[in-house]
Amino acid sequence: MKKASKHLLAVGAILSLGLVLSTTQANAAPAPSKPEVQTSTDTTEATVTLKQSEKEGAIKIEQTPVYHFDNLEISAFSKDYTATSVEKNLTISNPGFESGYNVAARITDFIQKAGTRKGDPAASKLNGADFSITTGTIAAVEAGNLSGKPETFNDIHLNNTDTIIMNATAGNGLGRYSLTHDKSAVKLGIPGGNKVGSYKATITWTLRNVPA
Repeated sequence: MKKASKHLLAVGAILSLGLVLSTTQANAAPAPSKPEVQTSTDTTEATVTLKQSEKEGAIKIEQTPVYHFDNLEISAFSKDYTATSVEKNLTISNPGFESGYNVAARITDFIQKAGTRKGDPAASKLNGADFSITTGTIAAVEAGNLSGKPETFNDIHLNNTDTIIMNATAGNGLGRYSLTHDKSAVKLGIPGGNKVGSYKATITWTLRNVPA
């Protein structure tokens, strides 16, 4: 029986070894190769045609600023006053015209209106008044506007003839652009010899669809 048992163990060992070898050979089989990736490309187009807007029309002034010099103390000496506030800014709308443009401004005399009742003062003018604008900032109204900016000028003095305020050369100033002046950049020089009172001047803004 002992011989038989040893023989069975030996056979069992051989069989076990055969299973291990057989398993090792099965695991070592090569993996199937991946198919070659093939690509194909083509091109197409996306087109757009822009025509003139019937609604927006031509290049135009969208809005203009209003300047205030309020509650200032008159002086016997010549004095430069700074604006107390500036409402809005100069905004130009250009729906795609590449002609360029310029914007000019002129100002009337500062007039104190005559009173409507007996004894009220007669109409009078603010003599020698000098309205001036220094550094301004031009920026596109829409952040995505990449057209060339118009230009502006420093130390502008307005009078009764047109003075260029803003200028866009050909191909620039497309879309909407605004010119902003901080109130500290707007001055009114008043010489001595004027009277106390409230005065008003009118500024006329003119846009021409050609560069200056």
